[in-house]
Amino acid sequence: MSTPRCSTPRTPSARRASAIPTGGGWRTFGRWVFAHNGDIPGFASSLLPRLREQISPRLRRYVLGDTDSETIFFIFLSLLERYSSLREEAELADVVTAVKATLETVRSICPDRCNGAVLLTFIVTNGDVMVATQGGKELLFSTYKTRCPDRGTCGSLSAVCEAPSATGRVNHLIISSERLQGSNVWEELSPGDILAVDGRMQVVRSRVGRTSLTLLGAVPA
Repeated sequence: MSTPRCSTPRTPSARRASAIPTGGGWRTFGRWVFAHNGDIPGFASSLLPRLREQISPRLRRYVLGDTDSETIFFIFLSLLERYSSLREEAELADVVTAVKATLETVRSICPDRCNGAVLLTFIVTNGDVMVATQGGKELLFSTYKTRCPDRGTCGSLSAVCEAPSATGRVNHLIISSERLQGSNVWEELSPGDILAVDGRMQVVRSRVGRTSLTLLGAVPA
């Protein structure tokens, strides 16, 4: 199992965000990395042409495979490019907006009879920001431990290492498709939930159909 990490020069080395997948579905384009854990019924047999039409002509030539994961990724990139260059730093809010638009676009094309079976759980990052959405398959996250095993030696130990953050700022964030053993305290995301983190390790939550971003630990508006 690989453990890609999302960290930035602005983030102290003791603070990090990680995404831990348990299957395939990893795709890359430039700085962007995408992992999809899910399925689109009927994708290859009937939906592929309509979904590929949602990819901008400029990016369509880079689609080399015929998987649903690669198609979803390039739909996301096409939508994100409306807000910012894919080569430059992206605002977290813009990435979250593009993720929501991707989910809405894909589900709008899938027939109603199979929409409940469309599984669109995925994570996307460019190394500066990371956004994850629970699209039908289990996704969990952890920002603190019951007791940090390095508490006696770590110079960055703080209250948020061993308790929920009340401000959204955390020292570590792990996103996983399964509950891992150890001292991390896990919280499940519900279908439609979106979790995002920026280079300052500020974590926000949102949902499909909701425009606002809420700091982790705050009550949604």
